[in-house]
Amino acid sequence: MGFRYEWKELTEDGLLKEPKDVGPYYSRETLNGYGGFETEDSAVEEYERFKKAHGWSCSSELILVKIYRPES
Repeated sequence: MGFRYEWKELTEDGLLKEPKDVGPYYSRETLNGYGGFETEDSAVEEYERFKKAHGWSCSSELILVKIYRPES
C-alpha cells in the first residue's frame, strides 16, 4: 500500500476542502502542487515556502491528510 500527503482547508462548516489557489490570474499557484507529497517533511517544507511567498492569502486552518492508495 502506498500513500501521499495533501493539505486540506478546514472550513467553517467543518468540511475538509482543497485549499484555494493563490496569485494573479496569469500565474496561479496551489499548495498541493500536482498530486500531493511523498513525505510529511516535504509537505511541511512546501507549506513553509508557500506561507512565506503568499502569507496574506494562505488559510490559517489547514490539516495535513495522509491518503492511502493501493499499489498497482
